[in-house]
Amino acid sequence: MPRYMLDTNVFNHVLDGKVNIDTLQGKDLVATHVQRDELANTKDEARKAALLKIFGELTPDQAITSSAVASVVSKN
Repeated sequence: MPRYMLDTNVFNHVLDGKVNIDTLQGKDLVATHVQRDELANTKDEARKAALLKIFGELTPDQAITSSAVASVVSKN
């Protein structure tokens, strides 16, 4: 079964009634802390709570992201 990475606009579309949550249920959906962090930065507290609730319902599994830091050293 294919996995689908969700962007934050999907959660907003569900909340706004543009996407029916039932069409997403049962699919192998994934998100990362990046999407959750973006939703958590929503200024409107009621909307934030609703978005995070939808996030939890649709993406119980979060993909782990990796990162790297490169250093540039000047030889001057």
